[in-house]
Amino acid sequence: RDHVCGTQPLCVVPMAHATAGLNTALREAARIRTQRRREAVVVGSQLAYGAVKKMVVAAGGQQSVRWVQVPLPLRTKEDVVRAFRQEFVEMRSQGRALDVLVLDHVTSNTAVVMPVEELITMCRSIMGEDVLV
Repeated sequence: RDHVCGTQPLCVVPMAHATAGLNTALREAARIRTQRRREAVVVGSQLAYGAVKKMVVAAGGQQSVRWVQVPLPLRTKEDVVRAFRQEFVEMRSQGRALDVLVLDHVTSNTAVVMPVEELITMCRSIMGEDVLV
């Protein structure tokens, strides 16, 4: 096959479960940060699953995490996009780079379906970064 999950087969890494995959990605981001001698920045939503938040903080330290405050109650997906856009624009204006964007597709506590495709597209256009999904 030429493609797996919409990408080249060499870009797909099988993992036992999502937790192992996220831990691997976060540790690699921390390792790269150390090599580059700069603070890693991880962006996620305050709506993220509690265990995911703990993994993010454990991997990079609280000071390297920026939690986007998504307004509740949500009225439209544009509310989510607007909150992330504001964070990305602020980071860019401060000259900060993004190492990892962590998104729950469906949030655990609120069952909000996050507009993942729109957020990834916007992240790439504003931050100019690859996004790990």
